[in-house]
Amino acid sequence: MGFPDTPLDVVTELFIGGTWRDVSGDVLLRDGIRITRGRADEASQVDPSTCALSIRNTDGVYSPRNPTSPFYGTFGRNTPLRLSVRTVVDGFGRTVPAGWGSTPDGLVWDELGGGGSVVIGDFSVDGTSGIHTVPAAPAFRATHLEAGPFYRDCEVAVSFRLDVAPTGAGLEPATIMLRGQDLTTYYRARVTVGTDLAIGLAILDPDQQIISQTDLSLVYAVGARWRVRAQVEGPAIRMRVWDTAGPEPRGWHLVAVDPSPLMAAGWVGVRSGVAGGNTNPSPVTFRYDDFEVRLPRFAGEVSSWPPRWDVSGADVWVPITASGIGRRLGQGASPLRSALYREMTSPINSFFLVAYWPCEDGSTATQIASASPAAPMRLSA
Repeated sequence: MGFPDTPLDVVTELFIGGTWRDVSGDVLLRDGIRITRGRADEASQVDPSTCALSIRNTDGVYSPRNPTSPFYGTFGRNTPLRLSVRTVVDGFGRTVPAGWGSTPDGLVWDELGGGGSVVIGDFSVDGTSGIHTVPAAPAFRATHLEAGPFYRDCEVAVSFRLDVAPTGAGLEPATIMLRGQDLTTYYRARVTVGTDLAIGLAILDPDQQIISQTDLSLVYAVGARWRVRAQVEGPAIRMRVWDTAGPEPRGWHLVAVDPSPLMAAGWVGVRSGVAGGNTNPSPVTFRYDDFEVRLPRFAGEVSSWPPRWDVSGADVWVPITASGIGRRLGQGASPLRSALYREMTSPINSFFLVAYWPCEDGSTATQIASASPAAPMRLSA
């Protein structure tokens, strides 16, 4: 798959120094980005997936041996790389007194809600944030891109902020909705903030039953800006959450697999909830910004970095190739043999070894391999 001369919003990120860094501005799209996966021919094994691209390196930033690079000592062999196509971005830089209006690309936000009297004034944009105002408990408000685009596999992220600490019962900011079919049928990747400000995660199926949940050792601070990212791929749903004052974690905090998955493409959105028993003064306000949707295209590791750069400022670039998990799995060391085998075949003993059949073959073996020059031992009925 190539992306030369394309209007697609391609995002390339490297995991350097403990955080994901967007290096899209240094990727030379003039040379294209080529992703390969699956079988290249009739070979018996599937080749590791690869992603080949060129990256601008005029000042040697991406040369691990350059001591003047700001990344010196933080990257090198097997640096993680991920690549995606960003399809929706909304920073809420507009003012809308009723509703969320439209994204910068003209996609229309639609509103839905339950609990209390649902009015259009429960949804607004103040120039920096998309706002949900929830007037009762239990109740929720949500906005979604009902008219599309529609996604089967995608990744959705949004930042959120609460201006109050939950009392009586928890609050549910930034529940990401995935594969929405109608007003009640969609996956929910839910964040909860308890009365002790502890953060929990849960993934709910389209019947709104919890598939998986966990309590994290993370504590929310009132007024802090946090971010949640959720991904749906086939029957798997994944999510993570983090304080934007720190780096985005590399791994997922919660992963669930739906045994009876909803596989149809659907809309995406974000939902706010106030749990039953909550005693915060009504209404409770939830604020969101930097909503985005991505289509993941590749995740792997860069095995090596060419060391060259040119301090003269000439147009210097380096070609790099990242490989998928298949490459790492194929690099594994051979299983360690038993102590008896290692002793019998040691340089000293092998000099005297005439015949030795260790009988350490796998369960599907049709003969007993020899550890000496003797022929293998065959079995017959």
